[in-house]
Amino acid sequence: MLIKEIQELVEVLAKSNDLENFDKKLVDRLQNQFAHRMGDDKFTKNDLKIVKLIFQDRWQTVIDTPYDYMQNMQGINQIWIGIARLLTKENPSLTVIQLLCPTVKNTRDSNNFSLLANISDFTHLYLGDDDQSVYELSGFIKHLIRAKDQLSTYSSNFKQLRAVTVKELARIHRSHNTKNVLFINKVRYQNAWAYLNKQLFPKLQAKGEIPAHLFPSFLELIKLYFDACSKTASFIQFKQQFLSWLKHLMQCPIDDVNAFYGVVLNFKQQKKYMLELLIDIHNAKDFTLAEHFLTIGQYLNQFNPAYVLHEEKSLLSVYQKLQTGPYFSLKKFMQLVNKLNANESELIKEKIAELLCIAEEVGEISGLLIQKLSEIYSMRWTCIKASEKDYTRMPFGENESWIRLAQYLAGAKKIPANYYRFIMPTLRQDVEPVFSCLITDYPLSHFILSEDETQLILLDVCVCNHKTNGTFRYCREEKLVSLTQIELLRLPFADRQFISYYDRCVLKEQMQIPVSLKTLEEVRVLVNGSFYSKGLSYLGEYNAKEYRTSAIAYQRFYEYYSKINPVEKEALNQQRIVYNGVEKTFKDLLKEVEDNECITSAALYFAQFVMDYAPYFKFSNELEKNIKVDVDTMRKNSAQLIPSDYEVLSQKEAKERCLLIFISLLTVSLPAFVFKNIEFWDLHRKVNDRVKHIFDLILPMVENNDFRNSRFIYARIMEEHIKPLIEENGGLLSRLCSSNPLKLWSLNVKENRPLDFKYSLLELEHILQFLFFLRTHPSYKQLKLDDIIDELIKIGTQEHSSLEKYIRANIAFVNYLNGSSPEISEWMDLLADFQYEFVKKDFFFQCLTYIENRLNLIKQDSGKRFLFLWDKKPRLTFVFPPQLSIDICASSNFCEFIMRLKQSLHKEELDLTDKDISHMTDYLRSLDCPILTPSQAREESWENKSDYFSAMLEGNV
Repeated sequence: MLIKEIQELVEVLAKSNDLENFDKKLVDRLQNQFAHRMGDDKFTKNDLKIVKLIFQDRWQTVIDTPYDYMQNMQGINQIWIGIARLLTKENPSLTVIQLLCPTVKNTRDSNNFSLLANISDFTHLYLGDDDQSVYELSGFIKHLIRAKDQLSTYSSNFKQLRAVTVKELARIHRSHNTKNVLFINKVRYQNAWAYLNKQLFPKLQAKGEIPAHLFPSFLELIKLYFDACSKTASFIQFKQQFLSWLKHLMQCPIDDVNAFYGVVLNFKQQKKYMLELLIDIHNAKDFTLAEHFLTIGQYLNQFNPAYVLHEEKSLLSVYQKLQTGPYFSLKKFMQLVNKLNANESELIKEKIAELLCIAEEVGEISGLLIQKLSEIYSMRWTCIKASEKDYTRMPFGENESWIRLAQYLAGAKKIPANYYRFIMPTLRQDVEPVFSCLITDYPLSHFILSEDETQLILLDVCVCNHKTNGTFRYCREEKLVSLTQIELLRLPFADRQFISYYDRCVLKEQMQIPVSLKTLEEVRVLVNGSFYSKGLSYLGEYNAKEYRTSAIAYQRFYEYYSKINPVEKEALNQQRIVYNGVEKTFKDLLKEVEDNECITSAALYFAQFVMDYAPYFKFSNELEKNIKVDVDTMRKNSAQLIPSDYEVLSQKEAKERCLLIFISLLTVSLPAFVFKNIEFWDLHRKVNDRVKHIFDLILPMVENNDFRNSRFIYARIMEEHIKPLIEENGGLLSRLCSSNPLKLWSLNVKENRPLDFKYSLLELEHILQFLFFLRTHPSYKQLKLDDIIDELIKIGTQEHSSLEKYIRANIAFVNYLNGSSPEISEWMDLLADFQYEFVKKDFFFQCLTYIENRLNLIKQDSGKRFLFLWDKKPRLTFVFPPQLSIDICASSNFCEFIMRLKQSLHKEELDLTDKDISHMTDYLRSLDCPILTPSQAREESWENKSDYFSAMLEGNV
């Protein structure tokens, strides 16, 4: 392609009358690159790289604006699209959508697998929540039809269904401005949103349960909004809190999210769905949402009359209309008392009648009235607790009127906010200790009553703990405890999601008690002594020697079997083994052998049993090299069970240990003579074969951020590699070295200190805050901390998973610790004493203070190579004004933080010269430029050399 082709399109752009300021700057950059070039010059890879950067900057500017390509392909956008199409003709590996929208990673639609490169009209697309995935609107609609009207979408890995986010709904909603007509079942719809509004939204509440546990925090959002309005606070800060709340909503089951989306509201005398109000809030740029929050506040109060904001004057008219909160009257009180269902006891009916008489006499909701009502609730609780009418088992029906009255009273401040204790007087609990929230934040269907009837056990905590640590436990008196037998019997009466989870995930694990490594070894020996290939043939029989060897093997095993403790024996007997699709228990197999059934068949089952726990165990050559037995498949089919020796290890602890080993492999020196390469992100090392095997066991968990098998992997690492390494003499390496580094490392791993010092993994923000603290501490000013801080900020800006950044940050910190002057023990003492508390806004203010310091050095000596000046103490002549600092620090992540910093340098109030801005921008770019993998670095190096030689040949150098 020749330069003149791009010059023509740039000229058309420059002459356009409707250029916005951001486009004018981009056009200037294009002209600076191409205007002075000869038309017959060739378009180089370096040219393409610069143009891609310009497209990238434009995309970041136009997302979710009228200039978004997925909303508008006309006007100035048409010219930009034309440039993209011209460039992709010459670069077949690059698609138009990838050039226009560089953040987009997927090449196929996750919902229908269609190629995105085949779509020429981008208004048929919408951008996913992560800003990295694009979906086709028609494919989305087809998926919804297949999903039987469940509002959902596939994640970018094509595997997992998830709820559609408000951000995505907002983008789909914008498509109603386009005329993308759809025909579905021969019915014409103006666009995708028209179909959703007519066919899907009315059905959203058919399934699922409204996630009421999020309502108290939404009530706080409403309060925050009106407070911010009255104090003229930053709308950005409020918006961040709202987006944070939406993230919590997305953690709920799909059907529960949809049930909330489908709530019908009366908004400005019109029927609106909750999702429509959420979209308006999401899109808002300023405080114009009072009607929205009044409407949602009214809905919350109708849902639960305890949800009252007493100090918020804007909502008083709502509470007056609903007779709740400060407007809860004696008349309303008596109406609710009259509705109480008291079929359990004639005495309770009599007490209710007495209460109504007292109410008429006193003429107000007095303390005496509340005391009498409390006695009635206590009498009723005595009758119904732990029965089918228990409030946790029946939050609706007969109990609804009792719960509703308590909610009204709590909202009116006539009883404490924790009205669960009012209706269940044996409770001694106000706060759920793990989630640190009032127990009334969660619906009663999410609880079961503890055996002693003093505590409500939140089943969400049990599920969360099981997912994290592999144990279905709750917190009692600051300890995690399992459910008692009586509490387990109450579980089937809770919400169906917990019953389903327990049956699907917990029972499956609990039904099979693990066996020990010692038992596995004994079974392995039994297999080696009893398996012979003759037994695989039809009518094949063992010879006398083979029978004798098999008999000795079984005799030896039975000696062990008779002596093991009863728990281990019962666990062994109950082991379920699946071989070739047929399941048998260990006890059944022993019985078959005693009944003269096939010994070889039993041996194969026993071998599969051993591999289910320890696929790394080796067997005799008779089995391992037998062409009739697919041993490799048997190992691949391992059930990945955890031996009882490692049962006490939680999934969380196993994950941390695996990650520490992973980090040590990339930081600890482990010399070897036969090298294998290991790579993680930009790091690569040469290690021996055994170390690479350990690395390869952990790497898939890291890449997929899936540590559900971390206990199994850790046990395997310890048994297959670490213990043998400790027991080995070390071979040639140990004879040449005074000490064997690999053996020393293995001993450290066994002691759970693979880095040679006790180290706990830290969040990136934790490390940075610690280093910021040291940087200002008089005793540690001699430390050169700026390079490590810059490296950590750069890691934070990368487009990698949070786990990868977490690991890479710890690697960087460990490397710094190993190369710094204080002793490691001193560092660990400092870390232990450091009080860490992460608040995003405050954290970014600390980052800003640090970067201000760096930028001052650049400003003071912008004529020199500032990268060599960091040891100087800057004179603070340059600071960001307060409001600008607040705007910068309202960032949600490192990328946004650096981007806002770059943009702020052009503000007039900073009074910076062009040279200052250029040098400062260079520094900030060094903080968010990509950290390349070794292969990417090699490819970029080769491209740079190729462009240089091309330029030489053309005479441009």
